[in-house]
Amino acid sequence: MEIKEFTEYLKNKYNYPNELISLLQKAIPALITYYGEDKKNIIYNVLNDCEIHIQQDKENADEYLNNYFQTNKKWNMPLLAGAFQHNELYLKDNKVQSKSIIFVKTEYLHKYKPFDYNDDKRVSNIIHELCHAIKGYGRTKVENGKVVKQTGLIVDSYNYNAEKNCFEEIESLNTGLEEALNSYDEAEVMTIMTGVPHELGSYEGMTPIARKIMKHKDLAKVIRKCQFTDSFEWIEFLGKENAEILVKNFESWIEVLYCSPKDLLNNREALMNKMTKAIENLSTFVKNYNTQNEVNEFKQARTEVDKKNVKLIEQVVMHNKETKEHEQKTVKSL
Repeated sequence: MEIKEFTEYLKNKYNYPNELISLLQKAIPALITYYGEDKKNIIYNVLNDCEIHIQQDKENADEYLNNYFQTNKKWNMPLLAGAFQHNELYLKDNKVQSKSIIFVKTEYLHKYKPFDYNDDKRVSNIIHELCHAIKGYGRTKVENGKVVKQTGLIVDSYNYNAEKNCFEEIESLNTGLEEALNSYDEAEVMTIMTGVPHELGSYEGMTPIARKIMKHKDLAKVIRKCQFTDSFEWIEFLGKENAEILVKNFESWIEVLYCSPKDLLNNREALMNKMTKAIENLSTFVKNYNTQNEVNEFKQARTEVDKKNVKLIEQVVMHNKETKEHEQKTVKSL
């Protein structure tokens, strides 16, 4: 199905405004270009299954989401988040099912701010969540009595609460690291979409560090593979100690960003110190890190340089020897 035809289908299915359709007509080819032609079907399936909802004026987010998912709970969205992507798990005919949404916020501190399709930062919020959805599509499974849902490098585990008839999260791994990497993806897709370099993603401070991680092409290749599969090869590639440095410090950073206004007010200094320490640790890591391939390439390059230097020295020695012999012959002839 061609992009224009597909987006018209989405418009009718979800009653999308023309501005959102125009955005998607630019976003779809950019996402395919970035993630690869082999991910085209995943991208189409995500957009088909996951509604993009832009919050309306005076619309209560909790009420809308509970109505959408047929739930009854408090939704804890980060205070300053521009949007969030969510897969709600549920049981149907004794099978684990999920329903997805990208909810775009327009209300901040009880003030409504209409979504501006000409504001790259707002558009970037949607791209960020689409990148999450693409890397999490079809990656929910039952394993050892738990439901495991993966999104990129994030691994979320759930138990089913029969009394409450819902799934409850029991563990979440690698969230901070994946948010950083996803911000990098977001910025790269926005660059393709607009033709203008976008250095920063939604998590602005994290994006430059993620960019430095992904500049290592062999590591980036392994990370990309793991973001779409069950593989944990990225941990083996980095080494457990290095992987823990990234996971621990990105997690500390994002915990501060996700904290409640009350916690921020009461523990501001401690939280800021925590985030500063995490940034320092990550900055030191990316400054000093080299993959094994890069180390080997450096050694090989160094060896070649050394060989050339040795050859040059040999030539100089030989030249000096020949010069000396020539001088000696000249003296004798005199």
